[in-house]
Amino acid sequence: MCAECDRLNQRLGIDIDLFFRDLERISPGSDTLNALDRQIICASLLGQERNGIARIISRSPFYIRDRLSNYFYERIAEMMDMDRKKVTGNWILILNWLLDPDGAYRLHPPAQLNADNFQASFGRQVFLYPYDRRIGNDQISAARFYQSGLWYQAQSCFLAAWESGRQIFHSGSPEILIYINNCAIDRNHQRLIKKNIPVRTIAVVVPINHDRGQIATETLQGIAQIQLQVNVQIDELGLAEHYPNVPPLLDTLLDSKVAIKILIVNDINNLYDGDDRTAENLTRLGSELNLIAIIGHYSSEATKRAVPVYAQAGIVLVNSSSTSTELSSLEIGDRLGFFRIPPIDTINAAKLVDFLSDPAAFPHLPALKKTAIIYAENSIYSNSYLQAIEHELAKKTASFQTLLRFGYLNEEDIRARNYVEQINSEEIDVVIIIIDARIDPNFLANTGLLSQLNLDRCVLAGSATLYKQNFSNSILVPKDSTNGDLQPHIITCLPWHWDSSTNGCNSKRLTAQEFCTLASRLWDANKVTWRSATAFDSVLLIYQMLQQFPHIDDSRSLLEQIHRHFKLGHHQFQGITGQIAFQENGDRRYPPAEIVKLEWHRDRHRWRWNCISPA
Repeated sequence: MCAECDRLNQRLGIDIDLFFRDLERISPGSDTLNALDRQIICASLLGQERNGIARIISRSPFYIRDRLSNYFYERIAEMMDMDRKKVTGNWILILNWLLDPDGAYRLHPPAQLNADNFQASFGRQVFLYPYDRRIGNDQISAARFYQSGLWYQAQSCFLAAWESGRQIFHSGSPEILIYINNCAIDRNHQRLIKKNIPVRTIAVVVPINHDRGQIATETLQGIAQIQLQVNVQIDELGLAEHYPNVPPLLDTLLDSKVAIKILIVNDINNLYDGDDRTAENLTRLGSELNLIAIIGHYSSEATKRAVPVYAQAGIVLVNSSSTSTELSSLEIGDRLGFFRIPPIDTINAAKLVDFLSDPAAFPHLPALKKTAIIYAENSIYSNSYLQAIEHELAKKTASFQTLLRFGYLNEEDIRARNYVEQINSEEIDVVIIIIDARIDPNFLANTGLLSQLNLDRCVLAGSATLYKQNFSNSILVPKDSTNGDLQPHIITCLPWHWDSSTNGCNSKRLTAQEFCTLASRLWDANKVTWRSATAFDSVLLIYQMLQQFPHIDDSRSLLEQIHRHFKLGHHQFQGITGQIAFQENGDRRYPPAEIVKLEWHRDRHRWRWNCISPA
């Protein structure tokens, strides 16, 4: 960059590189800007006279006059949509146009997205790093370019990281795909304005540090996939060049274009941390970042704490993972803009207990099954699920006899060991475990004690938090040829599963098939979970509103319209997880629930959750 260009950028906060690129786009057949041209324009914007500029570049004043008259005033006038006579020589007018805060060229100081106990990123920071130095270096370079406002360079490095991940791990990083989309929006912002294509920003709050990033990755897969499907259809973004043959989102959507930008927010997800101000910080930045809605939080505790904060600011909150029944009884002001995609605990518990009571499901168990329950006593989510389970068990006294309840698996190891030994000594038939969704190292570590259960006979049943790719590694040893025919009895209830005959790849629904087809191209299909599907539907809910009501341009207008449309108007739409409609409290009407079982796949030599019941 020339010295004058650098001064213009630093002193006046003008994205001069973007201005130069747009000048060249105006007349693609004309000469491209050379170094002297850039110096002339920047010096003129800085108020220097023609004779002074001539001395700087060692050219005559007539050269400068002719170059500006013959090549640039016409282009600039066209960009400003003004008469050339008004623009010619009027650098004060041009400068004021460039400094317009609502224009494309004013460099606003970036929002403070990274501070103690609060981290968020459009691409300035990468949260999830793979175990590969080359990919990591590309991600670091991309983030640095993004910090400097060099969107093209940032996107190029992010694309390199994406392709390397696909080659090495056979799966791209959803975080990187999101940043690729964001870069495309940033670098083509002016083109979107000219085409009247609005940009809408959605914040996604995910627990980056929880479960080594696995939960965040699963959620971001759904977010990135729908963002790509929306943005790739916008020619001005140029994403189709890198991602050809990506299908339109859904045939049912309208034709109006809306670009989706995603802000990834790291959810501390630990209410024991008194400095957790994620919701407050995000709300404070809401207007500055033009947030249209928020998706999150992960745990029921964090969601309950965040709901009134967002409600007070008039921001819609769509939840893709919290299931506690406590969230069904929010104050009227808090629930107006609250929507959640997964089923609540009472629905999951009923499905799970009904399946356990079916004699055909586990014929080796007695008619009256001795039952034990493991939960986290201080967890809102765990207690909610516990109450729902006990309510369902009480309705089936002929099938279940609850003998043991233990709520301290997150405390000292000796008490947990004694409890597991008691389960085995009393020959318990069914053990129901409700894993706490919060970051609780002791609870997660102590679940390894479940490996001491007699899993060849007793059934281990759990909530959706039991569904983890690494769960089998915690409690099961790898099968070998000597015990390959022995299968443990481990089941859980989920909102969605890849193999579902109702909403998965094996269903007859085109929307579900298309979701799975594209997901298998972008990610490792074995790692696409219910969290990916519910996250996808969370964005789809917002996008439906933006399509049907183009006048929505801020969070408050979205809140009013989405409440009227879905809660008062009882409208519904088809999502990946089935038909989506809402009650007035934000809970979903008639949500799906699937029973899945952990089974050993001998041909692939690994454990896999298989869908064993329809929704």
